[in-house]
Amino acid sequence: MKFLSLLTIDECKKIIRNKLTAEKKVEEINLEKSFGRVLAEKIYSPFDVPPFNRSTVDGYAVRSLDTLNAEEESPVKLLLVGKVNVGEKCLFSLKPKTCVYVATGSMIPRGSDSVVMVEYTSVKDSEVSVFRPTYPGENILKAGSDISEGELVLREGVEIGPVEVGLLASIGRKIVKVYKKPRVAIVSTGPEILEPGEPLSEGKVYNINSYTLGALVESLGGEVKYFSVREDNENFLGETLLDIWGSSDMILVIGGSSKGEGDVTLKAVESFIKPELLIHGLSSKPGKPTIVAVKENKLILGLPGQPTSSFTIYSLLAAPFISKLSGKRIKTRKESAVLSRKIFRRPERDEILYVYLVKFKNSSYACPVSRISGHLTLFSLADGYVFVKREVQQLYRGEKVEVNLFPWFEGEKITLIGEKSLFTEKLAELAPFNLRKIYGSSFFAKDSLLRNECHIAFSKEKPTSPEIKVLGKFNRKIVLFTFKEESIALLSRKGKVIALPSSITLPVGFLEDFKTSKKIFLKNEHFVYQAVRSGEAEIGLTYLDSILLETHYTAEFAFKKVDEIPFYFLINKETLLREQQTEIEEAINKLKVELKSFTI
Repeated sequence: MKFLSLLTIDECKKIIRNKLTAEKKVEEINLEKSFGRVLAEKIYSPFDVPPFNRSTVDGYAVRSLDTLNAEEESPVKLLLVGKVNVGEKCLFSLKPKTCVYVATGSMIPRGSDSVVMVEYTSVKDSEVSVFRPTYPGENILKAGSDISEGELVLREGVEIGPVEVGLLASIGRKIVKVYKKPRVAIVSTGPEILEPGEPLSEGKVYNINSYTLGALVESLGGEVKYFSVREDNENFLGETLLDIWGSSDMILVIGGSSKGEGDVTLKAVESFIKPELLIHGLSSKPGKPTIVAVKENKLILGLPGQPTSSFTIYSLLAAPFISKLSGKRIKTRKESAVLSRKIFRRPERDEILYVYLVKFKNSSYACPVSRISGHLTLFSLADGYVFVKREVQQLYRGEKVEVNLFPWFEGEKITLIGEKSLFTEKLAELAPFNLRKIYGSSFFAKDSLLRNECHIAFSKEKPTSPEIKVLGKFNRKIVLFTFKEESIALLSRKGKVIALPSSITLPVGFLEDFKTSKKIFLKNEHFVYQAVRSGEAEIGLTYLDSILLETHYTAEFAFKKVDEIPFYFLINKETLLREQQTEIEEAINKLKVELKSFTI
C-alpha cells in the first residue's frame, strides 16, 4: 500500500488543530439528567440561600439580652407566645421577655437573635425556664450565609457532579444549559469480527476495539453509535459511511488500512465521503497505517486494527477534539521517573513506549512493558507511556523520563513478577494492597527484582545477594496428567504424545521413560494444558496448581506426581519502604496460614 509522506504525531496534531474548529452546541435538559454533563452557562443565584433565618436546633427563639442572667440554679422565666412549624411562614414578632418554640429548619421570628436548645429549658403551662444564656446568632443559620442573592454559583465549563446538582437544586433550577454530547460513530471492519454474545467460531475474534473506544468516548462526554462492516468491500464500507455521515460529528473507522489488508478504508473514505485527505500514514510506532480526513468540520479517523495501536492513536488524535466539543476536560497527569532498563531502537519513527511505575524509597522507576500491539492486557499492566522522538536512538537505564499517565491511573500498586501459579493468585486475594501481576520465567522474575522492576518476585531461583530477603517458601508439585477417561495407566504408557513446558526443569532421567513418545515442547504450562484439552497431546507435564488455575473441573483429570520444586517469594529489603515491606510480609504470612488448610 502506498502511503503519503509520513508525518510525526506532533505534525498531525497541528494539522488537525488548524483544519478543525471545535463548535460546541448547547441544549437544555432537566436537572435530573444533568449529572456528568458540562455546564454551558454561568449560574447566578436569584435569591439568598437559605432564603430566611432558620433554626439549626429544636428549641426556643429568644432575645439574647433576655437570657444574660440565666443560670442552672436561677433560670430566666420567659413567656411562650407561640410555635413555628417547619415550612410555615413566621407571623410572630418577638417582644422582650417572650419566646417562640421552633424546630430544626423553622423560620426565626423577627426580634429574635438566638435559639436556646430545648435541652437547656423546661416548660410549665406558658412559662419557659431557661437555664443558660445565649449569645447573638447562636443556633441560627442566617439568610444568605450559604449563597447570596446575585452570587455566581457555577461557572461555564464546569462538569456537573453530585455537589453541582445539589447547588442547582438549592437555587431552584429545573432546567440547565449544557453542551451537547458529540455524536461519534465507531465503525469496525473485517470478516473476522464478531459481536459479544455471538457464538465464537474458529478464525473469529470478538469486537474488542469498538467497545473499548466507545467507553473512552463516553468518558469524555461523547455519545456513541456502533456499526459493523464484515466485508472487505470498499463500496459497502463507503455506503455505510455515507449513511451515518449526517448524524455524526466524528467517525472512527477501525481496521482495513494496514498493508496486508489493502486500502479498503482509504478508498471508501475517498470515494463516498470525498473529504480532504490530510494524513495517510504516521511516522509513529504504533500507528503507521492511520488515516486522517476532514469534511464540513467533521473528523474521519481511520485507526489501526490492533487494540493498543487503535487506542493509542485515538487518545492522541481524536480524544482532544471530542474533549473540545463536549467541554469535558481530559485528565492529563505526568510524573517523572527513571528508566529501569536500556532501550535500543531504530531512530526512524516516533514511539509510544508503554511503562508501569514502581516506587521505592529513593526513586520511582518507569518499567517498559511488552510492545506487542495486539495484546489488550498491555493496558491493564501499563500506567502510562513515554513519548520517544524519532531521532532518539537509545534510552539508558537510569535516564530520567516523563511518564504520561493514563486517565484511569488510580495510584501506586505493588508489582509482582514471576511464574503464574495458584500461590500468586491467592496472594492477590489476601493482600490489602492493589497487586499488579506480571508473568514471566523464574530467571526473569529474579532479574527484574534486581533491576527494581518489581516489589516482589516469585521464583525458583533463590538468590544469594544479601539485599534479597526470602519471605516464604512454597513447594510446587510437578505432575503428569491426562483425561481420566483415558485411564491412569496411560500416564505410564510409552509411545504417546506428551506436551512439556520449557519452563520446567525436568528430573534427571525423566525423558528416558518417554523415549518412544512424540514430545511437544511448549512455552509455558498454559499451552501444555491447552494441548491436552484440544487433543494435540495425550499427556501433559505441568505444575498441579497450574491445572487448578486453568479449570475448576479437575475431577476429569488423572494425575501422577513426578517431582516437587520449591518456589520463593523474594523482596529487595534495601529499596522497599518500611511500610511496603511490612504490608508484603503480612500478606505472605496470611498466605502461609491459608495454604495450611488448602491442599495443592
